Amino acid sequence: MPFFPEDIVEHLDGSGRGIIARTWSEQPYDAPVDSLDDPMMRPLAKGEVGVQDQFTGLRRIVSDSTLRLVDRSLFVRGDICKKTRSEDAQSGAVLNVHVQIQVRHAITNMSVDAWFEREEFRPHQSLLLGDYVLCENWIGQVEEVFNEALMVSPTAQMQPVYELGGRFSVGDKCFPLPEPDQHTEKPKEPTDIIVKVTPVAAAISWSAVNQSLDPSQAQHIPRPQRFWSVNDFPRVSIMRGRGPVVGTIGERVLFKDPAKAFNLGILPVIYSESDSKNQITVDALMITNTRTRVEVLWQDGSREWIPATDLVPNLSADDYECWPGDFVLWKGEEEKKVAIVQSVSFKDRIASVRWLGTEGAEAVPMLELDPLGSSIVDERQLSVFGLRRGEHVLLHKSGTTNGLSPPLVPKVGELEEWVHEVPSRAADGTMEGWRGELTNVAVKALGFDISRKSPTGTLSSVQMSGDLIGQIVDVLATGEPGRLAASSTGEPSGIDWFGEVVDLTLNGDVVVELPSSERVVVPIERCSLYRDSDDDQWDGDEALGDPLESTGSVEGEKDYALNADVWEDVDDDEQNDWSYMETDE
Repeated sequence: MPFFPEDIVEHLDGSGRGIIARTWSEQPYDAPVDSLDDPMMRPLAKGEVGVQDQFTGLRRIVSDSTLRLVDRSLFVRGDICKKTRSEDAQSGAVLNVHVQIQVRHAITNMSVDAWFEREEFRPHQSLLLGDYVLCENWIGQVEEVFNEALMVSPTAQMQPVYELGGRFSVGDKCFPLPEPDQHTEKPKEPTDIIVKVTPVAAAISWSAVNQSLDPSQAQHIPRPQRFWSVNDFPRVSIMRGRGPVVGTIGERVLFKDPAKAFNLGILPVIYSESDSKNQITVDALMITNTRTRVEVLWQDGSREWIPATDLVPNLSADDYECWPGDFVLWKGEEEKKVAIVQSVSFKDRIASVRWLGTEGAEAVPMLELDPLGSSIVDERQLSVFGLRRGEHVLLHKSGTTNGLSPPLVPKVGELEEWVHEVPSRAADGTMEGWRGELTNVAVKALGFDISRKSPTGTLSSVQMSGDLIGQIVDVLATGEPGRLAASSTGEPSGIDWFGEVVDLTLNGDVVVELPSSERVVVPIERCSLYRDSDDDQWDGDEALGDPLESTGSVEGEKDYALNADVWEDVDDDEQNDWSYMETDE
């Protein structure tokens, strides 16, 4: 059985479990002979995989014949997969992922032999890199976080450190900070432990405005602020992106019901210094095991819940692959028509389709279908042909449209220019540019001076392990234990204009899950595709076109109604997409 990155595996010799980090099939052809003296980065031979130990982080290359697959947790909604052992060669689209997890206390390792539903937990930190953030009718993403972490030594001495990037987690072991002007011998093993991690500030890029508002109203809504301190977090609502969800090995989590861990006998640990009133209660849990089941929509229209270990990603799907609910463009000798896939016979390469605007179904060869609508999507790629499960959309208000003829959907979103700034440091080591501004916001919330010359702060580095490459974290260390209280974000209730595509119906409608977990069914013409920072066509320059220009006014967009002798240009009055507007901050 082939392995894939993020697979959970067990060594057959009983030496423990690990996570697949590299495979022979996915390594670049020009892989370097050596990289940073890291043995994991040497070119792999066929049959070799790179594995990172589940708990120690030790990385090594082993033969795949020495491993057993435990769980395949890489699937997210919208992924394409196949069965590992089946004569049925059809592909499936992932609809839902059900994860059960086992946990232990992040410090004491106390645990119970029980499985829990993923939905019983929440992330240990309120704000994570990549989170979707909603505030004041805008949607954006967290681009950077500034965290406070508290290190505790074996003698119970507390040392706060502050860092950009969110590298620390509760339970991480690290070497003590080097003492200035002292040449003490470094211990052979990490002795200090991280017992608390608190987001202090975040940089958020705001990329799109609420599409359900009237354009006259929306154009006067300014972007929210770029930098947010911990005191402002309750003003924003969070919706996790497609990938970062609770259920990953090593992730730190908390029970949503605080009493649950206590009732199970997983008790918190309390740290305090003898000469200080500062007391830290640690209740963070770490995910130690997962088992995953996946709901799959097969091409023949059937739906099935199946263990993730019985599936493999379909990395070789061709351009003609499609699934029930997908829009496709039929290309005849002298005409083109839009249809909605009802089912597919992969063996016969025949699809049953329903022509847009009709009720009946007709069988057509898959070779005559274009699921991407390549010939009618604008060259600047400001729109897409139909939607896919797992994508995020902004919803236009009932009775209005996105300005394009179905199934064309405009892309909405403008990546702010500051996001592309390359990190840099001043001569004294302090961060420059917007990262420096974020640091200033964070330390203002903390109440001390960040200057290297300040007696209250010293720039230093924390080494997480003696064995791992790249496990050095640049930090600002202060002399006083941190007393910053964690702040939660706002509730997403009432937000009905943004959500995730969770399914597509056979009549062309879209099932959208809102941030509150409520699901609504809307026609595709009420949707605009949210263009997040992972958009591979988003390079931050002229590819977006004029940010004030409506995507609905792209030259050449046509009405592809059934049997239209002449495809009519979309009426100018319908060009009501103003997603690319810019407003003063």
